[in-house]
Amino acid sequence: MYGTVGRLRIKSGKLAELIGVVRDVEANPGIHTMALVGKDGSDDEYDWTIVWADKATHDANAERPEFPAIYERLLATLAAEPEWHSGEIAYSYAK
Repeated sequence: MYGTVGRLRIKSGKLAELIGVVRDVEANPGIHTMALVGKDGSDDEYDWTIVWADKATHDANAERPEFPAIYERLLATLAAEPEWHSGEIAYSYAK
């Protein structure tokens, strides 16, 4: 499995819109799970974690026809460019 973590700083009042963008990404068949995690003590800092089937599925995401529009919607909710980190998942646990 392959993972992506995006560090996001959102604009004030844009959380619901951000969640809408995240929900639109759920349609990608290569995604196993996602979570949007807020930082304690902050109203605008979030981490977006995505677990992909594999690196090829992650890489193919940018080729989806709907990707550019979804990414533009994401950027419209943010106060700054997101910081992305991706790589092979070394360990995971699920119940």
